[in-house]
Amino acid sequence: MEILLYLLSPLSFLYQFLFFLSQKLKRKYSLKPCFVISVGNLSVGGTGKTPMILFLIEYFLKQYPQKKIVVLSRGYKAKLSQKGALLPTDPDPTLYGDEPSLIKSKFPGISVVIGINRYQSFQKFIPFEIQNSKDCLVLLDDGFQHIQIQRDLDIVLLDSNAPIGNGFTIPLGVLREPTSHLARADVIIFTKLNQKNRKKVENSKKKLIKWNQTFFSSQISFQKFPKEPNRSYILVTGVGNPMHVLQTAKQALDSEDVILKSYPDHYGFSEDDLNLILEERLDKGKETLGVVTTEKDWIKISKFPKFMESLKEKGWSFHVIQIGVQLEEESKFFSILDHLVSTSEAKTDP
Repeated sequence: MEILLYLLSPLSFLYQFLFFLSQKLKRKYSLKPCFVISVGNLSVGGTGKTPMILFLIEYFLKQYPQKKIVVLSRGYKAKLSQKGALLPTDPDPTLYGDEPSLIKSKFPGISVVIGINRYQSFQKFIPFEIQNSKDCLVLLDDGFQHIQIQRDLDIVLLDSNAPIGNGFTIPLGVLREPTSHLARADVIIFTKLNQKNRKKVENSKKKLIKWNQTFFSSQISFQKFPKEPNRSYILVTGVGNPMHVLQTAKQALDSEDVILKSYPDHYGFSEDDLNLILEERLDKGKETLGVVTTEKDWIKISKFPKFMESLKEKGWSFHVIQIGVQLEEESKFFSILDHLVSTSEAKTDP
């Protein structure tokens, strides 16, 4: 293993250097007077960015109903990502991306914009009067590495199960950037906290405290479904961390009899994929099957109504796991948001 790390270390250094150079060469853009919050992570894989974006939207809609909320996303694997787009009320995830489509479907009254060049997409698709309003609030989805857009608050999410992986950047590890770059962050939130990984989080805080960041922790919340005796389940999902979703599914269904049918992250389901699921057979001693999936997967599966009809015909149940965020020290976090928003508004008052 040590020999492998030695051989790959030049590649890791080259990756870091190219990333540093690419960011230095990019022009910096300000969206002022808009208030900008970035939600991102340090590693590849799922850390819970979309649930956190939804959590923030819900808070701002309740606390600041006058705010014009704009979510800026790259639109990963979306067909319209290259040229950019403003999402309609009923977005097609193949055109606009699964996560942006989910956000728009849950909060149709806000603006969701995608594009590889997020600044250009913002300028092109957001009305001039909103761009120049102190009530404009921008949530930069997956924005920690997108440093050319200036932000008022930089939130970084770390998965409590492996906060900094093995400590190495790609290709030796899962980190997009070295841990020292967390110095750019304002707030670090350890997501998916539970009793098993709490000690790991505390140890990580000791290593990261030198960057002088504000730490928070969050647990996931989800709805539990009525127990269905004598039923096996198939978890259908294409996410960055399928094993974590599997554990959540077992808890939500109150069943250990859940088979994982995993696809690549952001997978675009086809009718053939769903037909293969319908061909799954019962385990011995079980009366019927059920299908469970995540909201991010459901936004794509829902575009195939024939699949849902077939499930009903076969007598199979179907469940969508809705993940929420339970933030520890929530009042302290909201106080930080409120202070920054009020400070920003004061600066833009005539």
